[in-house]
Amino acid sequence: MINPQIVFTEYLGPRLDGLAFVRALRRSTMPCRTAPVILMTSEATAQTINAARDAGVHEFLRKPFTIGDLIKRLEAVTLWSRAWVEAMDYIGPDRRRFNSAEFGGVGKRRSDQQSNSHAGRTKQALQILGSAIKAIESDPAQSLRAMAAQVVELRAVAIETGNAPLRDIALQLDEVLKAAARDKRISRREIEAFGAALCDFMPSEKVEAVPATQRLRATSNA
Repeated sequence: MINPQIVFTEYLGPRLDGLAFVRALRRSTMPCRTAPVILMTSEATAQTINAARDAGVHEFLRKPFTIGDLIKRLEAVTLWSRAWVEAMDYIGPDRRRFNSAEFGGVGKRRSDQQSNSHAGRTKQALQILGSAIKAIESDPAQSLRAMAAQVVELRAVAIETGNAPLRDIALQLDEVLKAAARDKRISRREIEAFGAALCDFMPSEKVEAVPATQRLRATSNA
């Protein structure tokens, strides 16, 4: 099986839609689905760049380009790691660090700092988990992958913060998801119960007298 470590693609060609290709790659079962993608085009418009970012592209290379430009992009995808997002509406590298070869410093935006905190990571994982549960029937394969990825993130946060209850629930859900993948059958009711329990760890303002299941459904619509 072809398993490239880095993927280069044109934006548009006679028989090629580069963005459609990237989206299909990200949703495929190929081992290289998470490989860095460098998209090349002479159409360096803001619309094209944003579309590439939202499709799951790692780097954007304008044509014509120099060997220096190419080396910068290769260094960016091989030396500068970016968090991977496995959600329902987006699969790919962290979009906040798009085109990191041209990024000259540490992110200082307040939103960046909050999203990298334990609270920010937990909130994002629970939001994606809620969306994935909602999509169990419509897109079971990606739903399962998205939920599994969020369990990994929640377990990591639990270990880093010493949160034993969060760790235990995440571990239990991990076993349920592994069984679902093995048996190729997902019990939405069972997973919703775990999702409701995990929502109690949502780092936000307290919501009085609202059941956890309702909070989960609200999260899934975020």
